[in-house]
Amino acid sequence: MRVLHVITLVVAMLLAPSCGGGTGAGGTGEGSATSRIDIDAPALSSELRQSIERAANSALTRAEKSMQHEVGRRVLVRCRARVDDYHGDDRVAFRSWTVAYARPERAELVLALDRLRPDPPDDLESVLVHEMVHVVLGDLERESVDDTRAVPRWLHEGLAQVAAGSRYLGGGDEALWYRAKTDQLMSLSSLTSGFPNDDELLRVAYAQSSSFLSWLDARVGRDRILAALRSWLHGDAINLDAALASLDPEWSFTLAEGLWAEDLKTSSLLALLRNSCFNVLILLALPLLAIILYKRFRREQRAGARLDRWEADEERRRLARIAIARQRLEADRLDIEFVDSDPFTDVETAQDDV
Repeated sequence: MRVLHVITLVVAMLLAPSCGGGTGAGGTGEGSATSRIDIDAPALSSELRQSIERAANSALTRAEKSMQHEVGRRVLVRCRARVDDYHGDDRVAFRSWTVAYARPERAELVLALDRLRPDPPDDLESVLVHEMVHVVLGDLERESVDDTRAVPRWLHEGLAQVAAGSRYLGGGDEALWYRAKTDQLMSLSSLTSGFPNDDELLRVAYAQSSSFLSWLDARVGRDRILAALRSWLHGDAINLDAALASLDPEWSFTLAEGLWAEDLKTSSLLALLRNSCFNVLILLALPLLAIILYKRFRREQRAGARLDRWEADEERRRLARIAIARQRLEADRLDIEFVDSDPFTDVETAQDDV
């Protein structure tokens, strides 16, 4: 319960009240007259459920405006304080990095409050907008003429990240630049029905989708991208390429993919240098630092050698001074013995003995 209280307090502080509307005391809120969100949060306080409902309504409106489509049904937002409060399929769908996920076909969003962070892409606003874009696109798919026409996964995730304004999983431009230079980018056709399960490839897939849609959005425009998607879903074109080409003969998604990849090989390096200026400077400084340290080591080594030579010379001089002092002492001793001995006295003594 203490953990739940802490999560409730933190989320309540992050959610600034912006509009009215709330839920009853039960698990699934009925919503206010203007709300299009139902909240399923049985363990959360009424105040917190109302705050989440307001944030979800705002995110839904933002996603609808970005995708130029209004959802024709109510959206269910399921909230739990912790991931482990979910069970069965609901729990299995959460990976180690998942904050929330959407079930577009059911207009449903599943959220774990303990996975939220203060900054994008894992803050509440970014997460809600991202997942609401999936809900909006899922509602748009209901206009499809048959089951074979669905929004490609790369388009789903690319539009969600662009609308939310943050790249999911933190995939960087440096990885895309390297893959572009080595022709290792994943084709969009391979990302149509799903994304890889491998964590690193998954991060690259999200980064590619975000980068490509941002690039395409700036050159083709959101209006034509969404118009092409609707045209294909409605059966007016045989594929997405034909749908976009019918709106602008100079463009197709396949052509745009190739041009984007070529741009990555040049522009992404400049972007990498700009966005990672500090890291690049550190890398460039490492050789200089190594040279400075080597020169410092050599200087210290030479100074140590000079000190060793000086100490050896000092020791030799000390020993020489001691040797000279001993010689002088020995000479002085001999002189003293010579002076004390009288040769004439010795001769007279010898004669007396005779």
